[in-house]
Order: sequence, then C-alpha cells, then structure tokens
Amino acid sequence: MKVRINAHGNALPEAHGEWIDLCTAEDTTLSFLEYKIVSLGISIEIPAGYYAHIVPRSSTFGKWGILLANSMGVIENDYCGDGDVWGFPAVCLRKDGTTIPKGTRICQFRLVEKAPPVEFVQVESLGNENRGGYGSTGERAGMTESRQPQEMPGQRMSRVERMFGSRDSWATPAADDGQGPYKGFLLIECEECGAVKAFCAKRETYAFKCSCGHETPLENLRPLFMHCKCGKSFRYKTNVTAQTITHTCLNCKAPVDMELNSKGNAYVTVGVRKGQA
Repeated sequence: MKVRINAHGNALPEAHGEWIDLCTAEDTTLSFLEYKIVSLGISIEIPAGYYAHIVPRSSTFGKWGILLANSMGVIENDYCGDGDVWGFPAVCLRKDGTTIPKGTRICQFRLVEKAPPVEFVQVESLGNENRGGYGSTGERAGMTESRQPQEMPGQRMSRVERMFGSRDSWATPAADDGQGPYKGFLLIECEECGAVKAFCAKRETYAFKCSCGHETPLENLRPLFMHCKCGKSFRYKTNVTAQTITHTCLNCKAPVDMELNSKGNAYVTVGVRKGQA
C-alpha cells in the first residue's frame, strides 16, 4: 500500500511490522502535570476506507514520564491537509518534569480498516440469554478455575481484589530486557557525537545523557565480557555496534580488546576462550 506523506523536512517514520514508529519534531519540555500536544511533524493522506490508530511505545512512560492523555489516538482519513500535522497529546507525571529531544520515538501507529456503516434497529427485547453482566467473560466457558473471590471473615477486599483475586495471586510482569531499564556497569556510545563513556548506573535507567547534551535511549544492549591480564573480570552492557571495542581495565588501567562473538549477540575478550576467566 502506498501512502502519501509530507514530512515537513523531518525523517520518514520507521515501520516495524504492522506498527510504524513516530518521532518528536522538536525538543519538548513539560513540567509536572503539564499538558501539551507534542508535534510529530508529519501530515499523511490516509487511504480511503482506513483510519490511523496511535498508541504510545512500551518504553515511553518509563523513559520520559509522559502518558498519552486520551489513552489512544484516532486520526480519520479526512485529516489530510499539509497543515493537519499529527501530534501526541501528552501529560507529564514526572515530578521533576521531563525534556524530550527532537527525533525521539514516543509513539506508534497502524492503519485500520473502517467498520461498515451501522444502522440501529430499536426492539423491545433482544431475545438472547444473559451471560452474567460486566466481568463475566470466561466464566461460562470454564476459563477461570473459581468464581468471584470471596471475602474471608474479618477481611475486607478492595473492588479490584474482588474482580481479580487477592493481591498475593497477582503475577509480576516480566522485565522488558529490550527496552530497559538497565542497571550496573554500562558502556554507552552517544548516538549524536559518538563519544563512548563507561559508568556504573546505581539506579535503573532508560537513557544516557552525554556531555554534548544529547540523551541516548538505552535499548537492546548487548553483554560485554572483559577479562584483563591482571586477573580481573568485568561485565558491562553496551549499545556499541562496532566489530571490535578497546576499553581500559578498571583495576590496572591497561587496554583490553574485545570483539563480537560468532553469533553477534555479545562482546568477548580477544584471545580468551569461552568459560576462561
């Protein structure tokens, strides 16, 4: 499908499967609880019979502390003029505010085919059996092992617990390794100026701010295993993409050469076999 776009001098959106990433068109600063429409810098002629469905990226809130104010966005295909620039209605929930650099991927969209026109027909009764009301999905089909959670004597359950069970039974979501956060020894290359800096992140972090002022998102970092001749070993996470890396040992300050392994998913010290300390 070919779609006409006016990027107004900005980079074209990046497609990742069905979803297409959208970037900020300018540096944007928001204070705590401030609402602002962040410009995405593009105008698109959506094909007839389709509309655009916009949602935040999974890492947007963790990195920048903003939410899409209306939860999801819908852009109809008649919003198609050069002045109809797409935007991200953001509200900041970070107490110290946030600054989002130009070119940051904060949301994604896909084209959805419109539903056929609907004409309602008024009736006195639908003539169907009741399923059980709100929250009854899966009850009749046997998808849940138990009925509505029951309160124990002397115990008062919240409305959420009455719907989903006691808090002890709630599953903990798995960490998103690809999107961060990252903690510990990091070796990060600034995507703007190319400077490389090694540091220890004592707190979970989603981005690295270089001395040049650019903030590099931390995504899909590779492990880096450094084994120095002095006997010390260190493990980093890095965003470097070069075939080889040279970095100084924290203990003796000697340079250590590392290279990508045969699978291309980790850096290993040159001359050190797998499993050798």
